[in-house]
Amino acid sequence: MSLPVYDGQVLDYKDINRNLIHEAHEQLQLSVSTSSSSVSFTNNKTFIIVRNVGSNTAYVNAGSSASTSDFPVAENETVTFYGSVGTISAITSTGTADLRIWGFGDG
Repeated sequence: MSLPVYDGQVLDYKDINRNLIHEAHEQLQLSVSTSSSSVSFTNNKTFIIVRNVGSNTAYVNAGSSASTSDFPVAENETVTFYGSVGTISAITSTGTADLRIWGFGDG
């Protein structure tokens, strides 16, 4: 559904959010190790959810490289980023981690 749907229609906040966010979304996966790795969205996204489904803490950065001083995302933890983000990078201090990344809204 695009905005406006038809002339004179009044949309509530749920309709507007559903249209603005969910029409532009992308899912990515990132396998993380002790070397910095990254994935990029097709277009920058304004709302990003990162879920660590692996067994080690991943250190996540909204940029082209990551270090162990970046934001820690523990096993089975979720973190959210806001802003215009095109690339997500991550690293572990030991072992591996597996990240699921969802980006919403073109920005």
